[in-house]
Amino acid sequence: MTPQTRDVFKQVCKWNIVAKDLIPIIEYCQDDRNAVLNAVKILVFLTMPVEPTSNDIAQQIEYLWGLKSLITCCNVVAVAVSLLESPLENLDCETFTEDDWKLVQLVMTLFRNVLAIQEISLQQKG
Repeated sequence: MTPQTRDVFKQVCKWNIVAKDLIPIIEYCQDDRNAVLNAVKILVFLTMPVEPTSNDIAQQIEYLWGLKSLITCCNVVAVAVSLLESPLENLDCETFTEDDWKLVQLVMTLFRNVLAIQEISLQQKG
């Protein structure tokens, strides 16, 4: 898989794995923190920005818009924010660990990626 083609990304989107599997894990398996964290990690990779040298830029952006819609229309954002509760408490108590930092970074990267998803410009459609 290359950043230009993103074949796995496209297949995951075609199979609707985010809606069928990842979002239900995030929404309904919150007691299984490991499963939720792994689902969030996958979302971070799936929402990475499109490389300017990519093939099928318009198609990739279309898939990203679908992901953005799924992520923002359910409880993913609320669950992701709730993951930050413990690390932020640790920061306040000055017991912030490397794992806390990694978790904050993961959630912030997801938010950055989702916010960076752009509309398809006429130039990219053509």
